[in-house]
Formats: sequence, C-alpha cells, structure tokens
Amino acid sequence: MLVFILMFIGFNFLIAYNYSAQITNLVPREQTVKNKESFLKEQDEEYISFKNEHNIQSVTVKSSKASHEIPVMYISTEESKGHVILIHGLGGTKETVFPVAKMFIKMGYSVVIYDQRNSGENKAPSNTFGLKESEDLIDVTQYVQKEFDSKQTIIWGESFGGATAAFASDDLSQTVDYMILDSPMSDGVKQINKEVKPISESTGIPLDYLNFLGDVGLKMREGIGFNQLNAADEIKDSTIPLLVLHNRKDSIVEFEDGVSLYKSSGADQKEFFEIKDSNHTEFIMDHPEKYQRIVEGFIK
Repeated sequence: MLVFILMFIGFNFLIAYNYSAQITNLVPREQTVKNKESFLKEQDEEYISFKNEHNIQSVTVKSSKASHEIPVMYISTEESKGHVILIHGLGGTKETVFPVAKMFIKMGYSVVIYDQRNSGENKAPSNTFGLKESEDLIDVTQYVQKEFDSKQTIIWGESFGGATAAFASDDLSQTVDYMILDSPMSDGVKQINKEVKPISESTGIPLDYLNFLGDVGLKMREGIGFNQLNAADEIKDSTIPLLVLHNRKDSIVEFEDGVSLYKSSGADQKEFFEIKDSNHTEFIMDHPEKYQRIVEGFIK
C-alpha cells in the first residue's frame, strides 16, 4: 500500500512538473522568431523604409535577477520629448511592434523596444504571464533613465506585455510618467485555463485538479504560484497615469482584463477607451491617426 501511495505521489509530481513546463512555454522562442520573420515579410517595404530613415542601435542589458541578457533596440529622435519603452505580446518580438514605434517617433519621442523573456533573441527559458518579465522591464527602464537625459518616460504594452507593465507599475511609480496598455492581459490563470480546458475535457481530469498540479509545478520550477499571476493585484498601488484601450469583443484577452486593470489602478489620472471595431491589438493598424489622437490627448 505504501509503495502504491509513493508511486501515486511521484506520478502526480511528474505531471505537475511537466505541466508547468508547458504553461511557461506556450509559444516557444523559436516560434516567435518565425512569427517575426512572417510579420516583417508582410511589412517588408515599410520596415526597410523605417530602418533607412532612422538611427537604430542595438544594445544588451544584463538581467539583474537572472543570468540572461535583454536584447534592446534604441531609436533616437532629434530634440526628443522623452523615451517610450514598448513591450510586445506573447508570440511577438521587439520587431513586431515597429508600427507603434513609428507613431511615437512621429510624435517626437525616442523609442526603446526589447525582447521579452523566451522571445526573439532573449534566451531566458520561460514565460511567467508577466510576473518575472516585469523584472526585465524594470532593468530596461533603469538603463534608459541612467543612460539618457529623458524629459519623460512612457511605457506602452500590448496584451501579454500589458501584464508585464502592470506587474512592474508599483516599482516604477516614482520614475515613469505615463503607462499605456493596449488590450492588456491581467489574469494569468484565466489564460492558462483557456489552454488547459481542452486537456481537461479530453482526459476527464477536473480542471481544478490540473490547476492544483500546475500550481505545484510552477512553484517547483519558477518559485511562484498561481495566486501571484493576477496583475490587477499589483497595479492597485501604482500612481502612474494610466490609459487602457480594449475591445469588448476581444477573443484573445477578455475585455474584463482591461477593465480590471483600469479599475484596480491607484492612479488619480486614468482613462479607459473602448475599441469598437478592431481585433486584438489591431486598432493601431486599422486606425493609426485616431490611435495617435487618443494617445496625444492622454499624455498632454
């Protein structure tokens, strides 16, 4: 009987560890590189023109919390109004947000873009739904403010990158002037459930039990638990002026995630813009001039 119990416990620990490996690598880094290549192929002429028109520098920032390096792309403008740090979503890279970079450069800002963990050239081995990724954002922000005489520091994050920004927001409250979140994720466990529900349905294993195993595995692998994966819990102490844009019909990240971050924010100045007619994170592509007007109206 004891042998059976030990085998059962060992089997469940194995499932937990392997399950946590899956949920911390939903989009492998190699796939993000392929996504970047596909995106740049679609945007070929515009991206080449963008690179030819601007002085783009590449640097690396050493992670202060782990052993990896953070690949950073810096695009300067003359008489810059300040610096905007852009954070891509899950499956993206620093190159896939260049349309956003174009907008901020047009507005007179210098732009800093970096690869999030387990994305592009960032070889950190896992994703944690924005929690540990926020450590990279803090490192990049500190680098920017140390290296450049910036009049303003603005953080813009989309989707998964919005969660990264929200997790870092309290720590950055004294140094960042504005935060803009486009279709942001808040609840990491909810996103995990979207991925795991088909497994639960096909195997008959209750979703709650899979979550229990995932929580155990995540603590074993990353030292964090499911109860730490809601960015709304962190943004409540942030005083950074906040703009959230989200589509009520968003099928990738639920509208309620954006609302939750907006309502939870401790900022005195905060605005919420409901997107009516664009898919997840595509509002800036569909309506670039309107997007720019909304952002300009917020940061003035």
